[in-house]
Amino acid sequence: MGKRRSVRRGKNGIMSAAAANAFTRENIIERMINIAMARFSYSNVPDGINIAYMERKMLLNGSVVLFRIPGLDSYASLSYTSQRKNIYNEPLTVRPVASNGAAMPKLRVGVDCVLGWNNINHTQGIGTIELIADRMVNAVRAMDVNIKWQKTPKLIGIDNPNIKLTVQNILADIGANEDSIIYDNTTGIAKSLNGGDDDVAVTDITVPFVSDKLLQIYLSYWHEFLTFIGVDDVNEAKGDRMVSNEVIGKLGRTENNRNNALIQRQEMCGRFNELFGTDMQVYVNGLVVYDYLLEKQSETQMEHLENRDSRLDGTDREAVE
Repeated sequence: MGKRRSVRRGKNGIMSAAAANAFTRENIIERMINIAMARFSYSNVPDGINIAYMERKMLLNGSVVLFRIPGLDSYASLSYTSQRKNIYNEPLTVRPVASNGAAMPKLRVGVDCVLGWNNINHTQGIGTIELIADRMVNAVRAMDVNIKWQKTPKLIGIDNPNIKLTVQNILADIGANEDSIIYDNTTGIAKSLNGGDDDVAVTDITVPFVSDKLLQIYLSYWHEFLTFIGVDDVNEAKGDRMVSNEVIGKLGRTENNRNNALIQRQEMCGRFNELFGTDMQVYVNGLVVYDYLLEKQSETQMEHLENRDSRLDGTDREAVE
């Protein structure tokens, strides 16, 4: 995902279908990457560590290398190429790769640098993001087509060239929400429009409106993506309100995916701090909803227990009396 390319438009200022498909996909993936990069925040970050760059590289490549720049009291987090590996296929030595092409020395993992992994499986996340994004593009573009066809529900065929311009003007007036009044005693337009002959033929090609259903499919893909990266999201379509137990059950899957990435970042910070004597920490953003629901569930359970105890106390008193 590099610099966004310019959008090519036709003479009428409207993108072609192919350009719209490509631009929609690029836009959705960009939004997904931005959300994924904002999952975690860091404190006590040493000079030279670019958190946004580090998170992006872990998402796109699966891992980064953190090291002290030789001769400087500064650090860096970059992509790398690995050379020797151990029996678990983990790099023993790496060579950092700077985006500007600057030469970097070979580093020994655990001695000169530490590695940070994107998840427990040591894989990147962009593949899954692109897979979900492709499904979302299909839903969005299908909505675009379905909505567009609501504007042209009929085909009009004209055999008489004398009334072509008149019909075009009528359609233009309809598009501008204006009334059309026609007076013409030479072409027989009124007779044609009233079905007196075959100069004008109208065919109904109304397309069923299904964009509302497509929107629910689109939102379900968003929910799948947010669950995958570990971001709280409870806005699923449902006929009735979701109770707190249902919401917490869904958020449990989200928390599992979030911990998949969080644990690796915590271990990265721990190894980095131990090797270089720093105190870098990582935290999760956006746990307000989950914590609130857990608190409300606890309050509800306590209230239920208190009510039960009070009922039992009343029963015992009645038995004594």
